[in-house]
Amino acid sequence: QNLKDTRKALKEAGQKETEQYEDMKKRIRFIYEMEQEGMLEALLGAEDFADFLNKAEYFINIHQYDRDMLDAYRQTKHEIAEKKKELDLHQESLAMLLEQQESKKQELDALVADTSQQLNAAKKQLITAQADVAKYESEIKRQKALSDINYSGQVCGLLQTRTSEKF
Repeated sequence: QNLKDTRKALKEAGQKETEQYEDMKKRIRFIYEMEQEGMLEALLGAEDFADFLNKAEYFINIHQYDRDMLDAYRQTKHEIAEKKKELDLHQESLAMLLEQQESKKQELDALVADTSQQLNAAKKQLITAQADVAKYESEIKRQKALSDINYSGQVCGLLQTRTSEKF
């Protein structure tokens, strides 16, 4: 937002400078067309001392107006220079922030990649462990089945032995 405001102020100051410059050109053209002799003739052509003073005051006012316009033009040029500096500072600050953001993004990308690798390794370990568990359970069932068969065979053998002993 601040950058937008600065750009807008700079644009407005530029337009103001252009208008003031054009006004100054017109005024300078008028002064050269009128020439100094015209002012002197106007003063010397005064009907009386009061008319002379009025004309002199008129020329002084014109001169003061010209000075004020020149000062305003200089002030506008100064404002433009200041706004350009401010804009440059904002742009440098923005560039630095973008650079920092890119750096942080790269750090996050590296962290995500590392975490992803660790997660994949953990998944592989889990799959291996699950396969080992399934293999051990299968082995336990097989051994239990063998044990049950052996136990049944022993019980049958004992029963046969006892049955044969009784008869």
